[in-house]
Amino acid sequence: MKKIIPIILVLLCFSCDRKYGIYNFDEFEKEHICILLPENSRNIVLKNNTIFYSNKNRNHLISYNIQTKQTNTIVSIDSKIWFIFPLNDTSVFYSHSTSLNYSLCNTTTGRLDYLKDIKKDVSHPYWGKNYICCAYPMAPLNMTHFNKGSIFCANPYCYTYDCSVLIQKKIPLFLIFEIDKDSHINPISFFGWYPKYHPANIYYDNGTLYHYYNSSSNQYICYTLIDNYIVLCDSMGRREKDVYFGSKFYKEYPPFGYEDLHSTSAVIYSYENFIAYSCLAYDPYREVYLRVIKLPRQPKNEEVFKEKVMDFAIIVADKNFNIKYEVFFDGTKYKCLYDNFLINKKGVLIFKETKYDTNTEVKDNATWFIFD
Repeated sequence: MKKIIPIILVLLCFSCDRKYGIYNFDEFEKEHICILLPENSRNIVLKNNTIFYSNKNRNHLISYNIQTKQTNTIVSIDSKIWFIFPLNDTSVFYSHSTSLNYSLCNTTTGRLDYLKDIKKDVSHPYWGKNYICCAYPMAPLNMTHFNKGSIFCANPYCYTYDCSVLIQKKIPLFLIFEIDKDSHINPISFFGWYPKYHPANIYYDNGTLYHYYNSSSNQYICYTLIDNYIVLCDSMGRREKDVYFGSKFYKEYPPFGYEDLHSTSAVIYSYENFIAYSCLAYDPYREVYLRVIKLPRQPKNEEVFKEKVMDFAIIVADKNFNIKYEVFFDGTKYKCLYDNFLINKKGVLIFKETKYDTNTEVKDNATWFIFD
């Protein structure tokens, strides 16, 4: 029988009308294992029993087999690898770039057309044909099939825009594309929807919109880091409905204007103190949706100069977005999930907050969890 942790009960006032429990992480631990990845590994993703990642300099794409603990360098390039998306154990899409010249590549077929040279027979509803595509951790690539996917697209100057303009004008920032038999990337349609209750005066997340593809339901999901609601879209990105997928821990903050993004102190303060959402995923083996909320721990007076602790919680909902429960994680024991979930048949893999010591053998630095 799972026990609701007492320390969390005081937080139920954030959303007293939602009747479900908040549990501690140790109720869901299933197996502790050792994963021999370098401490500075980046872009970590999991497909079946293989972990794919890039090195510290982002110029190597490496695979690691969980069962055999064998490591293999698949790709070595001169530019930076920004995003990795494996279709299976051998066919892996990845993006890399030099400046804003992004390429989409596959480990089995090689480089595809440069994303900046995408065929522009489909114009952007706001920028016309003057747009480029790019994929990096904050604006990920989603491959829905071996020849179809979605990616962030933007006007070359959009990074200097006030994000409020993008929101107010409802500019769709994601492109669904197909790869033809000649390896050309052809645009199909644009989409991108902010949740209906998105606050117009809070920009500590830079106003960034994210998207996720659920291959089981053939749906796209649009979401932000500050909205309790997410937007469900069909396979072409058309808006279907907004649904609640929020946390009892979430609380609203005072306005944080776009001008505050130019204040280093304001940005640091917001990152270290504001409660915000992180990644979202669907676990097809247990048919549940998962979403992370980051919970920065407020330091005591004598700890203000110590490294900040990031507690977090995982919200678990069924395939119809009925929230079942939340799981609280102690940030001194487990690393917060920022970019993506690592999911396979065994469960969800989460790394421990392990301090590496070259003189000590690494043991049990990750855990399989089952959320069902």
